[in-house]
Amino acid sequence: MSRSSYTYDAKIMRDNTTELCRTHAASQNQAMGACVAMVELPVGATVSVRPYSGSYVYGGKYTSFSGHLIN
Repeated sequence: MSRSSYTYDAKIMRDNTTELCRTHAASQNQAMGACVAMVELPVGATVSVRPYSGSYVYGGKYTSFSGHLIN
């Protein structure tokens, strides 16, 4: 996720107001950050991944995000 001398910091947000978790990837090549949240969401709730200011994703073809609906 990061390139030499850069870091990546992000957070998962619920409804743009509640921070569910945050992640950090160090400034070394092949660095990885993880952020996992399991939440019960009411109908209409939103979840988003947001970088902190100054962060960027450099993952080439390996950057990924996934979400699952569990009934």
